Amino acid sequence: MKKDRELPRLGVSACLLGHKVRYDGRDKAFPQITSELGSSFELIAYCPEHGAGLPVPRPPIQLYIGEPCPRLLVVQDKSDVGEVLQTYIMQILKEIKASKICGFILKSKSPSCGLKTTPLYNMDDTPTGEMISGVFAQTLLDELPDLPLIDEIDFLIKGKRKDYIRRCLDYFEGIHAENI
Repeated sequence: MKKDRELPRLGVSACLLGHKVRYDGRDKAFPQITSELGSSFELIAYCPEHGAGLPVPRPPIQLYIGEPCPRLLVVQDKSDVGEVLQTYIMQILKEIKASKICGFILKSKSPSCGLKTTPLYNMDDTPTGEMISGVFAQTLLDELPDLPLIDEIDFLIKGKRKDYIRRCLDYFEGIHAENI
């Protein structure tokens, strides 16, 4: 029996794949991802907030000015969920490395997954005007700087999408070259 070739693996924000894991109990299904990539890539859903044990639905969270780095707080009562989320992110980072994921598609504006599109807030809930990466996206940028990343907004732009797919395939080839 002939073995099927291994498909490159992409991590995708779970809400973009139709999983109802968002704070409001809904999804942000983005069918272009599965229609464009579903036959060429294995799509693996990740939701750091849900995975860390935050309930669905849950009160909204935002990134607030903090030292030495932004703080991830529940909007309603300013309780800090950053540590529990960061602990989970470091755990799944090991899984991501072991599973040889060759790219990520992230949810824009998310306090966990936003890719330089997440608003930063003052403690009085007014926006600072600065856009930063969510805590999961920033960890990916810091820990896996060569891993191709894109959000669903840039994925819609044909040139950026094609470049992203090429970078993912190059990354995939690099992973397999290391194992020879």
